[in-house]
Amino acid sequence: IDGKVPKDKRLLRFIMSGARESLTNAAHHAKASELKVKLYSTYTHFIIEFTNDGLQPTEEISEGGGLSSLRQSVEAAGGTMGTDVYPNFVLRLKIPSKEVKYV
Repeated sequence: IDGKVPKDKRLLRFIMSGARESLTNAAHHAKASELKVKLYSTYTHFIIEFTNDGLQPTEEISEGGGLSSLRQSVEAAGGTMGTDVYPNFVLRLKIPSKEVKYV
């Protein structure tokens, strides 16, 4: 984990939900052995990025049950979820947050 862990339980739930889904998909689909989590904030959002060292996707990423459920939770909180595939796969959650307090 790179970054400060917030005290806010709502943000912690997004970190844990995203990590669980990212780890499952990284091991199953990308054959990854490492998952990196980057945490940072802007004036208006808390951002969580999950990156793995696995194989690059060869097809368009389709959201199944886990990713779809995560997207619904993020969007219900007013946030966004997106992915990048180059140079490494990244799942990015962007959650609105007025002030982030850290552990």
